Amino acid sequence: MNQPNENTPPKSFESSLSELERIVSDLESGELPLAESLKQYEAGVAHLRKCYEQLEAAERRVELLKSVQADGTAETEPFADDSLTLEEKASSRARRRSTRS
Repeated sequence: MNQPNENTPPKSFESSLSELERIVSDLESGELPLAESLKQYEAGVAHLRKCYEQLEAAERRVELLKSVQADGTAETEPFADDSLTLEEKASSRARRRSTRS
């Protein structure tokens, strides 16, 4: 797997997630040699971290809609989800996904 250099633009969330899904599929197949499995695992962890970083950055940019004025102007407030740890957020996302299935 190629190491990105400083001139390589960062991968999008979607491309990192897609690559992570491919890695998980390859690892679950059980057909990779041990050394390649370890290499893929490490790459998967890097993609997972990148996805979490991008999700956290997106969450910081989200604003909650408080109300809409009569003239249609939206009143918002910053989204404050600082009280949850990264693990709690991941658990919360997993619960939301499992209830949709």
